[in-house]
Amino acid sequence: KGEQATWTAFDNSKPSANLTVTSGHYYLTANASRTRLLSINAGIDYVIDTNGKTLTVTGYKFANLYGTLSIMDAIGGGCITGTGHPIANGGVIMGTATGVFNMYSGTLSRTVKSGEEDKTVLDGGILHAPAGSVTNIYGGIIRDGIAAKSYKSSPVEPCGGNIYSAGTFNMEGGVLYGGKAKSTQGYINDSAGTVVSTDKSYYGRGGNLYATGTAAISGGHIIGGSASYGGNVYTTTNLAITGGVIRDGVVNDALNSNDWGGNVYYTGVKNATIENAIIRGGKTPNLGGNINLYNSTLTVTDSLIAEGTAGIDKS
Repeated sequence: KGEQATWTAFDNSKPSANLTVTSGHYYLTANASRTRLLSINAGIDYVIDTNGKTLTVTGYKFANLYGTLSIMDAIGGGCITGTGHPIANGGVIMGTATGVFNMYSGTLSRTVKSGEEDKTVLDGGILHAPAGSVTNIYGGIIRDGIAAKSYKSSPVEPCGGNIYSAGTFNMEGGVLYGGKAKSTQGYINDSAGTVVSTDKSYYGRGGNLYATGTAAISGGHIIGGSASYGGNVYTTTNLAITGGVIRDGVVNDALNSNDWGGNVYYTGVKNATIENAIIRGGKTPNLGGNINLYNSTLTVTDSLIAEGTAGIDKS
């Protein structure tokens, strides 16, 4: 497993206990399940190779990230998947201002039972990366995250079905797929999903990616996200798109009559640019089948923007 690194088998002898990890390279030797999380403290550089195996997280989430976490899969078919109902940000990984996340290969996903989508996280269905954090997507697949019900302590709009990034976000390869930022009526009170208020709707933003820090996309694929605003991507920052494919995003929200931006929704972004990219197949019943600009300006060069469908504005 590499000529320089020393690889150690992942120790899952205490799956029901929180685990504070040390720096190193680790690999799964068999399919495994955990109910408690890893704590990756500041200064720790933790690399995990799923090695073709599946690690299922049935409890709160996989990791709290204060240091550096890198995920890879040397064989193929490896996955870390969350099946619980966390009521805080980050359905699989909760980042902090000092956290660095690197995705090289393998899969991060969530598995949510039918009818239980509302019993889930506020922001970042897979990864929550706040201001100060760094996220690098070089390869692999991040899929099927859901941001839905707000929690009682801070009921706001659910953002980033797969990834919420308020720090530095860089995507050079890989796939973000099938994320949902799901609008809901009211907010929940506990991990059982008990609804304590129904007097207000909270509209989902950014099915696959919500970016409000420094963000760049130069490659990879962002596919099949859904939200009320920005089916695939919602951004409040000057997101630099210089390559890659963004396609098949959908905004179609029964709670919101203003479903905008099937693939990408810009708000308050001046002088945005798209170069050498493909954006296609977005759908909305209202404005901006592929792209919606709200108080924003955009220049497009050497790119294909096509096959968007909208109720009023087809772009």
